[in-house]
Amino acid sequence: MRFSSCSNTSSYFYRCFILIQCSVLLANKRCHLYCQSKETGDVAYMKQLVHDGTRCSYKDAYSICVRGECVKVGCDREIGSNKVEDKCGVCGGDNSHCRTVKGTFTRTPKKPGYLKMFHIPPGARHVMIQEHEASPQILGFRRIAASALIHPKGVQEG
Repeated sequence: MRFSSCSNTSSYFYRCFILIQCSVLLANKRCHLYCQSKETGDVAYMKQLVHDGTRCSYKDAYSICVRGECVKVGCDREIGSNKVEDKCGVCGGDNSHCRTVKGTFTRTPKKPGYLKMFHIPPGARHVMIQEHEASPQILGFRRIAASALIHPKGVQEG
């Protein structure tokens, strides 16, 4: 929503955002529109409010701006609710519905190229992948619906 607000304001700006790193100092400005210049990267306060319904913060998936004020919304999507998602992603849950999946991958690739190691299911949360020993292999990720492979050196078509 912030992006479209900036691009509607001027073709000079391309990106709108909330200044997360300044959230303590600018807590009362979370519903104000800031845009970033395409050419210089400079940030400008646009002297206007974001549209009603825009999220107040990237850190809070539910609270929204209404008439320039951030309104608390719980994960049940009720205004004023204090319900939050537990670590399993259940709204108002007690962390009892998680399923921990652990595994160790020990195969060594026989030829150059990509090797599928494992599948991370949709909705997985708090994913941790660790390399126990140094290896020359590079870890990459691919979305099932996408053909591009994402890895530390950039995106490659696969």
